[in-house]
Amino acid sequence: MHSTTRADKHWPEAYWQQLIERAAGEEFRVKLPWVTAEELARAERLAADNPFVDILPKLNLHDVSAVIAGATACVSVDTGLSHMAAALDRPNITLFGPTDPGLVGGYGKISYRWRPKCSRQWMFRLSLRCLLR
Repeated sequence: MHSTTRADKHWPEAYWQQLIERAAGEEFRVKLPWVTAEELARAERLAADNPFVDILPKLNLHDVSAVIAGATACVSVDTGLSHMAAALDRPNITLFGPTDPGLVGGYGKISYRWRPKCSRQWMFRLSLRCLLR
C-alpha cells in the first residue's frame, strides 16, 4: 500500500518497482489502492504495464478492507491501511521512515515493522515467501 498523506512517509517509487518485480517473479498479484488523483498517478507509474499488477477502482474504506482481508500478504508504508492489515491479521510488513514504530506500529499476529537506522535511508531486501512461512 503505497499511499500516505505525509510526503516524508513515502517509500521511493524505485523501491516499490523493485518489490513489484519480485512479487511478479513469484507470481503474486499486486493490488494498488488509491483515493486521490496523485495516488492514482503513482499507482499507474508503479503498475507500468505489469500484468501482475491491478490498479483497484476508487474504493471506500469498507471495500478496501475487504480487499485487505482477502490478501495473501500486505506491504505498506506507515498508513491507516497498514493498521487495517494488522487488525485483520493479514501477514504484513510496515515500512517506517520518520515515525517511530514503537509508538504507532501495527500489532497484528503476523506483523513486521521495519525502520532503517536513519529515517532518510530507505532500502529493502526481503523474500516474500519468508513473510508467508
